[in-house]
Amino acid sequence: MKYKNVIWDFDGTLFNSYPAMIESFMMALREKDIEEDTKTIETLMKISVPTVIEYIQNKYNCSDDVVNRFNEIRKDIEIKKCIPYEDTLSTLQFIINQGGSNFIFTHRDKSTIEILKQYSMHSLFTECVTKEYGFERKPSPDGINYLIDKYNLDKKETIMIGDRELDILSGNNANIDSCFFNNENKTNCSLATFSINCLSKIKEKN
Repeated sequence: MKYKNVIWDFDGTLFNSYPAMIESFMMALREKDIEEDTKTIETLMKISVPTVIEYIQNKYNCSDDVVNRFNEIRKDIEIKKCIPYEDTLSTLQFIINQGGSNFIFTHRDKSTIEILKQYSMHSLFTECVTKEYGFERKPSPDGINYLIDKYNLDKKETIMIGDRELDILSGNNANIDSCFFNNENKTNCSLATFSINCLSKIKEKN
């Protein structure tokens, strides 16, 4: 097994959480009588949540109320609407069956654990590094380096998997391999060690 230690991004990689996130943001904006193009919000959201927030605050001079409301709405709806991708469970289980370990490094808060528990997946992860840990956001490698140091992971056997360039850069900055999850037929990230269009393809790399 080449990659015994797999560090996953959460949103857009293990779980298709973007629809719930986009809907939450649109609802928060409409409460402020702001009509914004959904596609624009989606594009920016898939870069990062701070990118969306910066865009909205600069364009509409919004207060933090919009952001706070977004987070409130998101917590209410995403438990039902945030769903795993088709091959998530089988891929995670495959890695464990082969003697490997799964980890998560995400900007999301402890709701990560709540969602995993809802789908009985939390036991498939050795540790989930969430917002509460206080590490610098990706592309900083701090969260990855924490896991490497804590579990004495061999960097040659460790990989970061994510659907955004910042995930790839985070892995590269930690001097480990990186995998770009491209399930939307986007342009592949040239910075990644390799790309896959469905999670089960990681099995072929091992």
